[in-house]
Amino acid sequence: MLSAESVTWADGSLGCLYPGASYTMALVPGHRVRIRAPGQILEFHSDTRGHQVLCPAGRATAPIPETRR
Repeated sequence: MLSAESVTWADGSLGCLYPGASYTMALVPGHRVRIRAPGQILEFHSDTRGHQVLCPAGRATAPIPETRR
């Protein structure tokens, strides 16, 4: 594992926007986990209620900065 951290996402997309989808516009506490796999880094985003997504490279957005929480 590369990293695991508690974060706050800017909205219900959990930092992984999909074209055409709609998301809750509210701050969402959650986690970001990065894992090194052969030839790639996998990034998982979640909320604290058990929803999780594997966010493809190039689609992930950063959580809000710690100072804005």
